[in-house]
Amino acid sequence: MTERTCTTPRSTSSVTVRLTGLGILLGLAGVLLFGTVHAVAIVPIWRRLIGGVPFAIVAALAVTGAYHTLVRSGRWPLTLGAGLRFGVLCWLAGLPATVLVNAMRLAAAPGARPARG
Repeated sequence: MTERTCTTPRSTSSVTVRLTGLGILLGLAGVLLFGTVHAVAIVPIWRRLIGGVPFAIVAALAVTGAYHTLVRSGRWPLTLGAGLRFGVLCWLAGLPATVLVNAMRLAAAPGARPARG
């Protein structure tokens, strides 16, 4: 593995500001992407999306910080492909819980209602 060197010195506060800004931008982009997919696939919910923005920003800040820590450890390259792989791994980490909760929701759903006539 080749050693990476930083060409410009950065203070801890500079890195924190950059990571925070990036996390906020990624959180907002995630909400917009979710809203777009929801509008196309199900029904538009643009007015209700604002409630999810704080949660998306917190999640994006956590993922951004985790990726920064991983890259800084020297065990993960700082490339677009590595960032995409990390994102896929984060998504896969949440997949089992999502599947389980939706299976429980379907199992608890009431049966078919008789037609009114």
